[in-house]
Amino acid sequence: MDQFEQAIERSSDSLAEAQYGYGDVLYKTAASNSDIETSIVHFRRALELNPDLFEADHALASAYAELGQTDRALYYQQRANSVAEKMRSTFAPHAEGSLN
Repeated sequence: MDQFEQAIERSSDSLAEAQYGYGDVLYKTAASNSDIETSIVHFRRALELNPDLFEADHALASAYAELGQTDRALYYQQRANSVAEKMRSTFAPHAEGSLN
């Protein structure tokens, strides 16, 4: 986990991704609800820095679902779906043109 803490301190370009990555490690190694709540803090910081970070929305949906907070889980899953649709609509025209 030290590598994620160092990345958070040093990297301004990828701070959102570093916050997400640190939260992901905390979430995947969580031994208690408190650990999951700590991962949520990092996922939310990632979204503050990059509101279109699909992975952070999706991770928040999973974390809140695991805590039994279904309303919050559904909210973040809907956000993740919205971000995914935005990405599809942004990249789909370019992808279609490259297939010809």
